[in-house]
Amino acid sequence: MPIVNVYIVRHGETVENAKGIIQGQLDTQLNELGRTQAERLGEVLSGVRFDYAFTSDLSRARDTAQAIVDRQPGGSLELVPDSGLRERYLGDMQGKHGSSMRGVGVPANAESGAALVARCLAWWDSTIAPLTRSKDITSPVNVLAVSHGAWIGTMVRSGLASRNYRGRDKFGMPLFNCSVTIVRVDEGGKSGEVVKYGDISHLLLAKKDGKWRKPDANNADVLSNEDDDERRVVTGD
Repeated sequence: MPIVNVYIVRHGETVENAKGIIQGQLDTQLNELGRTQAERLGEVLSGVRFDYAFTSDLSRARDTAQAIVDRQPGGSLELVPDSGLRERYLGDMQGKHGSSMRGVGVPANAESGAALVARCLAWWDSTIAPLTRSKDITSPVNVLAVSHGAWIGTMVRSGLASRNYRGRDKFGMPLFNCSVTIVRVDEGGKSGEVVKYGDISHLLLAKKDGKWRKPDANNADVLSNEDDDERRVVTGD
């Protein structure tokens, strides 16, 4: 039975991300920066040979995933859209500016936190778990899954927490656009480890229009060494 490495990617930046608009399950598009992020990530991940590729069926995730798949060697990797990877449905909050929602609870017509956890685990159990139990596969399996911030955070902090995965407590909360979270699932699927959470090292030194893009401090975690003026991050929440 194989070890399975799951590369969970958050989609690139959208116009709504840049404007601070709550998207939820609105079908929004990548902006220019988001496309640049996706292309850059695709170049970096071209060194990882993916055996399977899944994506949320929302455009911003699907287009990010396609940029990664297009840069895989061989050109034969099939990209499978899956509604189970969609962002949390946020009801009446969708389409509104985040600043107007501060202090406002999640509306009654939104997907509940418990329902989101259940959806995350249902996807994991139907898609990832069977791979770990295959007796016909002996080598490690690499899986790409492109999703959204709330889905990824919930999957790791709540879903995998219920499965006692190692390493989850040492990772912070922020998930930047085009960040990568890597989960290694042990043989048999009963245990595993969060190897990386929200990693954006692949976006360091990327440029936009020949100039360094200043990171958005409102979305910042630890982006780079402040003493190194040449290290900048192409990012945005």
